Amino acid sequence: MENRRAGNDRSEAMLRWAAVGMALAFFGGVVSCGREGPDGEVGRVAFGGVALLPAQEPGAPLADGRPPPVRHDEPPRADTGGVRGPVTDESAAPATGQDGVTPQERYDLGISAWQAGEPAAAEEHLRAWISHAPDHVKGRVNLARALIELGRPRDAKEHLTHAVNLDPASAAAKRTLARALAEDGDRAAALAMYEEALRIDPDDRWSLNNMGYLLILRGRHVEAVGPLALAAELDSASARFRANLGVALEGAGYPVAALESFNEAAALDPGHERAAANAVRLRELVGEGGVREVDTSLLAGDFRRELQGTQAREEPGPAKCPW
Repeated sequence: MENRRAGNDRSEAMLRWAAVGMALAFFGGVVSCGREGPDGEVGRVAFGGVALLPAQEPGAPLADGRPPPVRHDEPPRADTGGVRGPVTDESAAPATGQDGVTPQERYDLGISAWQAGEPAAAEEHLRAWISHAPDHVKGRVNLARALIELGRPRDAKEHLTHAVNLDPASAAAKRTLARALAEDGDRAAALAMYEEALRIDPDDRWSLNNMGYLLILRGRHVEAVGPLALAAELDSASARFRANLGVALEGAGYPVAALESFNEAAALDPGHERAAANAVRLRELVGEGGVREVDTSLLAGDFRRELQGTQAREEPGPAKCPW
């Protein structure tokens, strides 16, 4: 008798979760019919054909009181790299400044300062390098990263726009520009720029994570599952990606799958208190041994194919004969 009652309680809980998922899906359909975006313009920038919801401040609780996803906008600092890309003949010469430091040494000092967590020093050295090699894409991207960390995303946008114009195929430049746009409050344009970065590199896990983060902040959990599932698949050791995927899955109406993601995040990083707390909370709601409602590996594959399909559609095909 107790087992039957427990089964009924679990069935009722699952029905409630299904109703939540349907409500979220319906709400997403309503806002796509002309809700104003963060800039007050209707449908100016959209992703996947759905208009964006108004922005929510990073770190603020979600609408239902659950904690927000974990924010992490940048790849490891080792991503900065050395001097590559288009440089002028003058920039290749070891011209020494009045302080006895060559431009190449300035760049190296800037990278070292950035890696040491000293963005102000990084800005000083990288500005000196940029004045010497204004067309060096990676130098402008790294200078922009320092400016973003210093709380100056608008200054960063100037350098990143120049970098994207110099090298439209640079996923790193577009990803960093997307971050600057988001930091400056234009999260609609940020989402569109993350999409552009992913058209270049569908496996850019940081663009995938950041896109999912922004979608969650707008209540678009169903859309956030695909990019976050792919990010978690590409980097199976990232507790952050797993935790963010758990937030998206729960908001999309998949509590059992969300519980598994939170459990995986907590196992990968025992110090991840938010993932552990979410796991405890969901375990009390759905219990143990529930049936996973969705296969995130399939959703990750679907999203990758969607990105690749978009990329293929945009690439020019062979010229056709006029006859």
